[in-house]
Amino acid sequence: MGCSRCGACCTKFWVCLTPFDIIRISEATGKKPYEFVDLVEDTVGDRERKEPTVKINGKKSLLILATRKNNVCMFYKKGCTVYENRPFLCRTYPFKLKKGKLISTESRVCPDDWFPEDKEEYERDCREYDKQVKLYKKIAKKWKDGSLQEFLEFSRPFL
Repeated sequence: MGCSRCGACCTKFWVCLTPFDIIRISEATGKKPYEFVDLVEDTVGDRERKEPTVKINGKKSLLILATRKNNVCMFYKKGCTVYENRPFLCRTYPFKLKKGKLISTESRVCPDDWFPEDKEEYERDCREYDKQVKLYKKIAKKWKDGSLQEFLEFSRPFL
């Protein structure tokens, strides 16, 4: 059984973004990053995923997809309106690679216990996501501080 596309993961979580995701979504939708990216000050430290924080306007922040009321993703309307260009976190959830093998993470919202029908696609997306997060961490280390727009401009040559 595959994902039932119930939307639970689109309506319960913040979705961390990489600069790759932001640029891809911006180019696909014509929206400016400030129209779909929110900043969340990272005060937790112990998170499920390992996306880096970046200093934006003096605050250590996570870049996330903007949400509507009750944490519903702004691109979720009876399905994902940016599905072909969705963030890699969305493409891979609730799976990750461990020692090259696709494994399920413990989902806090999936109503079904499932495994992808196209395992190779998920493995490929997980490898790409891991690669992007690794590069994002390098970019974040070099970045000092500034606006979101300045950070994205700073990131472009690395992408």
